[in-house]
Amino acid sequence: FPLLVAAFDAIGIVPGPEGRGRRVVRLWPHLLFFGIAAAYLALRQAPFSNAVREDLLTLATVKEFINRQERYATELLPSPNFAFDLSDNLVFRLGAARTMARPDYTDIVPRVSLNPGSLTGHAGNPQGDPYRANQFDFSFEYYPSEDSVFALALFYKDIQSFVSSEIISGIFPVETATPNLSRCTPDGGPNPNLYNCEFFIDQRANGGGGRVQGFEVNAQTPIWGDFGVLVNYTYSDGEADSGDPLPGNSLHTFNLTGFYENDIVSARLSYTEHSEFFVTFDRGSPLNQDGVQSLDGTVSWNVTPRIALTFDAINLTEEPIVQFSGDSFRPRAI
Repeated sequence: FPLLVAAFDAIGIVPGPEGRGRRVVRLWPHLLFFGIAAAYLALRQAPFSNAVREDLLTLATVKEFINRQERYATELLPSPNFAFDLSDNLVFRLGAARTMARPDYTDIVPRVSLNPGSLTGHAGNPQGDPYRANQFDFSFEYYPSEDSVFALALFYKDIQSFVSSEIISGIFPVETATPNLSRCTPDGGPNPNLYNCEFFIDQRANGGGGRVQGFEVNAQTPIWGDFGVLVNYTYSDGEADSGDPLPGNSLHTFNLTGFYENDIVSARLSYTEHSEFFVTFDRGSPLNQDGVQSLDGTVSWNVTPRIALTFDAINLTEEPIVQFSGDSFRPRAI
């Protein structure tokens, strides 16, 4: 696939009116900020005694940690696409792309949060890779007028990596008078209530590969004056190579938007509905988010040709977001 783009570049062919596209992305997830914060806190808390030496050793450990977590990556992201005019009103598009998205910062931060009561926890993973995928799509687009379009698109994504969770175990000290002796052992120090306990931790990790395939139907047309309507439906069937569901993938998504637009004011009111989807693994069980229906609005006013004021309103109907593991009527988070 990259060789195809290189060949186009070498011989100077532009494939169709859409041309070709490519990006080179250089990643540098340097966690220096967190290292500086840790060093600062260590200095602030260091007593002016023999403990200063231990604090300096801690700072050296932080510096070593920063150097160890410093990771580089270079990604070539070609995106050739083609457009063919089948008639004055009908266009056929064919495209392919190598895509990448960085994980959330909370996923790659070197953090651990523990629950001593249940001996569980959550952790980030600085070694996590970005989302990577090769995607292919083609569409038929019909333009009955200058302001209207009716389109059908089919897509396929070959996912190379994505972010999920895995269960790891770690030993951490816990001060308790009622230890779980099957997973805790006495520390052996002067404090009889101090134990070294095994925690089961949900750590962010790359979930390997997978695939997403489906289709999208959308229509946009004016209905009267400056008023119009936009309708969109997406069917997205996805699965990881392991057989697990893909995080964040809803099978059905529907959107209906009414809009008013002129040269000065733009206003939109959108109703969105999507089916339940898998979020992650939580304490070894799949955590899902229930389907949501939301009503959102936005108004934009063009003060000058270069300045616009925008007001957004999210979830006007105050629909709750419900996450559950197992049965949806037994939510784990709302």
